[in-house]
Amino acid sequence: MPTQEISSTNWKEFCKRFVDLHRGALMTVMKIEPSGQSHEVIHDMPLVKSWMAEGECSDRIFFDFEQDGKRECIHEIVGPIHVKVREEGQGKKGLQIDGENGSTLILFSSGKIEELLNDLG
Repeated sequence: MPTQEISSTNWKEFCKRFVDLHRGALMTVMKIEPSGQSHEVIHDMPLVKSWMAEGECSDRIFFDFEQDGKRECIHEIVGPIHVKVREEGQGKKGLQIDGENGSTLILFSSGKIEELLNDLG
């Protein structure tokens, strides 16, 4: 699967569809700083929800991860610029969101890519 960018007009629908198809799936979140350094911020936690908030200065995309016995982790992307889905190898997919505060790479496994991307290019 080649990298596919999601049009900004479809981000809200994409976030909703992503959660509908992957709720409860274990995901790892990598934060890539503008300097290029990356670090893991969430490791193998289930996705619970995602939403987009539109603001006067910048938009934000949130991903909420929760697991029994662990605290809730909400990852925020400020000022999204690009949203892309890409193949990572070994059955993993990556949701890459580039924003004002660097890039976020959410790693997940899914056989539901066709359903996720259908009519959202």
